Amino acid sequence: MGFLNYWKEVKLNDHLGHTCTTNDNCTDVSNAACLGTEGNKTCQCTSLFKANGTTACVAGIGAPCTDNANCSNVVNAVCSSSKCGCKPYYRNPSVDSCTKVLDSICTATENCSSVANSICTTGSCKCKSMYTAMTDHCMPVLGSNCSDNNGCSAVTNATCQNNKCNCIANYTQKVDVCIIGLGNPCADNAACTNVAHSICENKICACMAGYNIKGTECVVVSSAGVLSVGIVAMATCFIALLMGQKTLGSC
Repeated sequence: MGFLNYWKEVKLNDHLGHTCTTNDNCTDVSNAACLGTEGNKTCQCTSLFKANGTTACVAGIGAPCTDNANCSNVVNAVCSSSKCGCKPYYRNPSVDSCTKVLDSICTATENCSSVANSICTTGSCKCKSMYTAMTDHCMPVLGSNCSDNNGCSAVTNATCQNNKCNCIANYTQKVDVCIIGLGNPCADNAACTNVAHSICENKICACMAGYNIKGTECVVVSSAGVLSVGIVAMATCFIALLMGQKTLGSC
């Protein structure tokens, strides 16, 4: 074997997966070593590193790092305390992966403990009652406990009031959402359709004719109320006639 062919063979042996006898055969690939059983050894990535093709070993979970870029080959991994680890709300089932805790398989709530307000139910991690999943963590819904407005951000137009998530002023709770309510600014009637019998009047959602505001709703004016208003109006006009302040045609 000529020197050139010998050199080519040695260089090939430096690649991951190629046969080797000692670690010296694998020196061209950083973080690689000659591993396996005697007579059946190959160049492989050392513990905490994973293969990237046949010419590189990249950092996996637990490998040393100086910044997040060192851990970028594992999706959802970050550099924390000088080691590659899974970012919050994720866990590592293997050296080369970080999986979301929510919806992952579990046998007990302890398996879901890295996501606050989650529990193990029907074999997977889910948000507990009064919380909803927001990508990878659990956020409070209307009526749940909170300490600031950020704790209610899962619901649009909600705020933290008296340590509970509630709809902001002029919005009304409808199941788990806050809908536009009476008194809220509007551009047209379509903006007020969440409240039955309301219209956009003077750029404000208000009850239409024949309906009065009752709490957050528009309720029909009772016939008794209409009658009593009419009687008062007639009596007022009759008194005005007697005092000569009005004519019969004006009543």
